[in-house]
Amino acid sequence: MKLPRDCRRFRSNRLASLDRSLSESVVRKQDEHLASCESCRAFDVSLHKSREALRNAASAPIVSTDFTPNLFVRLTGERLRRQLAAWRPALIGAISAAVLLSTVVQLLTQSPELNQADPDNSAWDIPRGDARTPVFSVPPDSYDSPTRVDV
Repeated sequence: MKLPRDCRRFRSNRLASLDRSLSESVVRKQDEHLASCESCRAFDVSLHKSREALRNAASAPIVSTDFTPNLFVRLTGERLRRQLAAWRPALIGAISAAVLLSTVVQLLTQSPELNQADPDNSAWDIPRGDARTPVFSVPPDSYDSPTRVDV
């Protein structure tokens, strides 16, 4: 779309008028054209927004020279923390299993002689009853003479 001649002249002179390098009569003509042309008013609003954005960008804080190395260190540390967080449950399970296994092996291989409480080893004796009282007794005379049982 080709712009009318007045609009082209307005747009080419508008940047110069913002810098205050145009005469009073040219600025007056531009203001008159701006009042009557909707397209140039939209262009003018866009131009003012662009200038304001450039001003704000110019006053933005300057990044320090060690920003990039510090950022890299922080990102690497964060990556390692995330990887460790993914492995943490497996590591806890493996350590718990190792502790449990070593405890069981130690209990199974433990000899009473190594951990006896008293020197005569009476704490580890298993009570089996009195040796003088037999569990099954046979009368003594039955060994001497066999008896015959009639059926």
